[in-house]
Amino acid sequence: MFILKPQEPINIQSPSSLDEVIKTLDQKMFYRANRQFIINIKAISNILLYGKNQLKIVTIPESKETILISKNRVAEFKKWLEQ
Repeated sequence: MFILKPQEPINIQSPSSLDEVIKTLDQKMFYRANRQFIINIKAISNILLYGKNQLKIVTIPESKETILISKNRVAEFKKWLEQ
């Protein structure tokens, strides 16, 4: 499980699920991108169209793994960005 904060990626080994972790974080600052990542809004450097309907999130620092927002969550993600 990774939580990306600006300039400081954190790799957490936790018995808690991401659903449990995200509930403890500020929902305006953190978003559950997918099964592996919770991202901090300040860590997002770019958002790219990936395939037809997905989004690829580019972060600072850059993630070694690709962070994708599924087509089913794109609208929710955009709404989160606008808050």
